Amino acid sequence: MAKKFMGKLAKGAIESRVTNDYQVFRIRRDLGLGADFGDLTALIQQALDQGRNKIALHFTRDSYLYTPTLAALVGYFKMIDEKGGTLCLIEPNESILQVLEVMGLTSLVKLAPAEKDVGAEQQA
Repeated sequence: MAKKFMGKLAKGAIESRVTNDYQVFRIRRDLGLGADFGDLTALIQQALDQGRNKIALHFTRDSYLYTPTLAALVGYFKMIDEKGGTLCLIEPNESILQVLEVMGLTSLVKLAPAEKDVGAEQQA
C-alpha cells in the first residue's frame, strides 16, 4: 500500500478544471489519517460562491476514507446541497465505495467511472 499523505493538502496538490459543467478537483496525493482539507474546502467554497454548484472530486487510487475524510466529504455534500448542487466522485476505488456503503452515505454522492463521464454519473 502506498504511503498515505498526512499533512496539509495544499492547493498545489489539487488540480482544478471544468469538465461537462462540473468543477473538478483532482487530488494528486493519497489521502490518509491526518490529512488537512482546509485548502480543498476553500476551493470548493470559492467555486460555490462563483455559482458552480456541480462539484466532482477525484481522489488517487490509493486514498482511503478515514473518519476525518468522511467528515469532510459529508461537509462538502452539505455545502453543495445548500446551493442546490451535486457532489460526484470520479473513479472511486473499491475501499472508498465500501466505506460509503457501510456508513450509509451512498445517497450523498454520484459516481463517474472517469472524468469524461462526469455529468452522466450514476447514484452510488
